[in-house]
Amino acid sequence: MKGKRVQPDENGWFGNHLEPGDYVLVDPKRNADGSPLRVDFDWKKHYPMWLACSPNGHTANLHGHKITEHADGSISARPSIRITISYDRGKTEVELYHGFLTAGEWHAEPRDLPPI
Repeated sequence: MKGKRVQPDENGWFGNHLEPGDYVLVDPKRNADGSPLRVDFDWKKHYPMWLACSPNGHTANLHGHKITEHADGSISARPSIRITISYDRGKTEVELYHGFLTAGEWHAEPRDLPPI
């Protein structure tokens, strides 16, 4: 599946929804309503942050992944993207998605990264 990079708004946020395959770099400049960011919060500890919506519609924070940005604006993420949900106080984990994002293409099997 070919993914699509979503551009954040002038405040550094994106709309409230990502479509399957979308990915976005969230880097707040101001609050979503345009008001100043809180000064008592360490924004740089959490942002910028890549978010991605898997082909089956589950959203992942790509913190902990190595992100490569390509000249066309697409990204590659390594290692693979695994989205899970836990319940039963963490005793049971269900895998919602497991795959790869390479140069903006979502796929189930690993592929070589294209040259930068």
